[in-house]
Order: sequence, then structure tokens, then C-alpha cells
Amino acid sequence: MLYLKVLVAGFLSVWIAGDSCTQTRKPESKEISIEQRIYIPAAGCDNGEAVPNMEFPVHGGPQVSCVDRASSGLKTDKERLISEGTTAEIGTVIVMSLSRNQVVLAADSRSSILRNDGTFDRVDDRRCKLMQLSPSLMFAATGMTKTDQNLPASIYYDSQQLARQAATNFVFDPNWMERNETIKEIAAKWAWEVAFHIRRGIEARKYRPLNRTWVEGVFAGLEPNGELSVAIAKLEYSHPRPGWVVPSVSISVWTPVPPKDFTWIEAFGHKEVAEQYYSKRKVTGVTRAEHLRIRAEELQKPQRFSPEVVKQLVVLTVEKDEFQWPDGSKAVGGEVDIARLKRRGEVEWLHRKQVCSAATEQ
Repeated sequence: MLYLKVLVAGFLSVWIAGDSCTQTRKPESKEISIEQRIYIPAAGCDNGEAVPNMEFPVHGGPQVSCVDRASSGLKTDKERLISEGTTAEIGTVIVMSLSRNQVVLAADSRSSILRNDGTFDRVDDRRCKLMQLSPSLMFAATGMTKTDQNLPASIYYDSQQLARQAATNFVFDPNWMERNETIKEIAAKWAWEVAFHIRRGIEARKYRPLNRTWVEGVFAGLEPNGELSVAIAKLEYSHPRPGWVVPSVSISVWTPVPPKDFTWIEAFGHKEVAEQYYSKRKVTGVTRAEHLRIRAEELQKPQRFSPEVVKQLVVLTVEKDEFQWPDGSKAVGGEVDIARLKRRGEVEWLHRKQVCSAATEQ
């Protein structure tokens, strides 16, 4: 396995420290920087066979072996038929605020549904993008979050269903897990299970990449010691190239360290609009006034940070995003669901659609 440490300043200014070398870059603003750790497994298992997770040369490259934590017990259901209807739900905006005191997640309610050939079908504003996996763990995903249920079981997946399975079936193993890194391990398990299905979909020519990121899952919960922990699992596509072993799906898990003295804001998925309001590098003349107000919220005591800031960034994305599908629909829309988890507390829903409230998630 490979571990990297990243310090994010402002928005994208980083320094990286690996196992054998160190590179540094001074942050733009010391008062608004956080540390993020990146877990990149070298390989995992696909029903007992090693699957590389990193690029390496065909000749003279490393020998990969299975990692137990990445094994998949899923089997192919040959009785299912390939669907000729819709195949994928994509798109959303997720905004997160994070401090040692609390984590807040907000998401829109729109899924864009595509046909088998990748063309647009329709949008649906009733989706419950933000879900509670346990009293102290919540989850949201963006990207290709769900595929057609009529696909074979080895290809079909629902990112929320797999997140619930990963959380429910998680068992702490002291031989290779750290006691207070359970959220990261749940995120990694989820990522490998989603990757299992995507690889099968690629082999069957049922999945095609729309962009570099296949899917991204945000897990926010409490560790056994009661401290807040966040893990962002990213599944990315890499183009094949001669002379290299290139995995069709590569996995990385980011774990930002919750800051003690301020609140960090980050957006995922359809995030370009939100970045113009909270990122120092992305701010424009139009967004500057609101950016300064948000920055003031970030820098005050975390106990006073208002979750409304997170909600407003989603609302602004819905209002101002310019992307449109052929029928004029936007990629984001609908009600904004928002939930908060405090240190040593339980998930608190600040707003939740009625359709989501009616569903049992525990």
C-alpha cells in the first residue's frame, strides 16, 4: 500500500510527502489550510485474483498480490437480462463543512438518467442523495451512482445499497486496521465493491466513461473514540496506453483531518459554481462579496458556524449553474437535504424531503 500526506491551502495548493521523498510548497493562507491523508492501495482482489490499482510498466513492473480487505464475494446472476432502457443515474452537488466540532453535508435532489448509449433520458428530483447509514454515520455520492436494475448482478450496482452493506458488514481487524480509522476502511471497502461492478460493465461494453471520475463517495461519521472522521473514496478512469498496465478503475481514499480552530468547506460532483464562492482561487468579481461572507463564517469559532452556509452553496449551484441537457433541464435541482453530525453525537437532519423521511434507513 502507499500513503501520501497532503496539505491543502486555500483550494488546491498542496505539498506531498511519500514514503521515500518529501516535497513542500508554502500555503497561500496559513489560517485556512488543512491536512489530508491519501490511501492508495496497490492492488485488490477480484474473487481471489489480484487486480492492480495503479499504473506500472508491463515489463519490469511490480508483482501485485491480493489484499484481503478488497475481496468481493459477489456472484454473477446469469438469469438477469441486459436492459435496453435506462442504465445510469449521474450528477449531483454535495457540499461539506468540516471542523473538529461538527461535519455538515448538503445535497441536491436531482438525478440525470441516461440511456444505454449514453444519451440523455430525463431528470428526477425525488432522489435521496444524502443518507444515514447508522446513528453516527452518513453518506452521499456523486457521479455514476446507480445503474439499471435489469443488468446482470455482476454489472448492476447501487452506490447507496453498497454503502449500507459496507457499513453493516464492517468488522474491525486489529491485524491491519487502526482503531480510529474505521470510516476510511468502510469507504475503501465500498470503493472496491463498486469497482468490481464497473470492471464487469466495461468488459461487457455496458459502461463508458463520461469523464475521469466514475463515482465519488463521501462518508462522514464517528470513530470509536467519539471523534469525527471523513473519508472521500474516488473511483477514476484512466485511458489505456501501450507498454503500461492501466487499471480500468483506480481507487484512492482521502481523509481530511478536521481542523480545530476554523471550518473547512469542500464541494463534490457538480461543484464549479460552489467553488467560486468558497475557494480563494476560483472567486470572481461577481462572487467576491458572498465569498468574503463565507470566509468570515469559516474563520470564526467552529461552534458558531452556521449550516445554512453549506445549504446556500447548494442553492447557489441550482440557481446559477449553466449546464443544460438537450431538453433544457439542469444537472442539479430539487430540494436541498442537509444533515449534521457533531463530535460524540448522532446524525441530526436539518432538512429532509418528505419522500426521504418516509423511508427507513436504519
